[in-house]
Amino acid sequence: MLITWIECKAMFASIECHIEYYERQYLSYINRFGNGIVLYKHGLIDDAIPTEFTRNLVIMQQMPAFALS
Repeated sequence: MLITWIECKAMFASIECHIEYYERQYLSYINRFGNGIVLYKHGLIDDAIPTEFTRNLVIMQQMPAFALS
């Protein structure tokens, strides 16, 4: 998956919180820019997020390690 944007939230997110952000913010980013990463800096309850609210997203709780070549 090619990632074209990253959003970092300095918060802990519940499922309801993630769905609200998906509908109000992330979906418009997906429509404009494509696939993205959402980073919840203080964690996320991700046990049962419905798949329709994770499409085109990679949800993370820490920054990925990047290797420069």
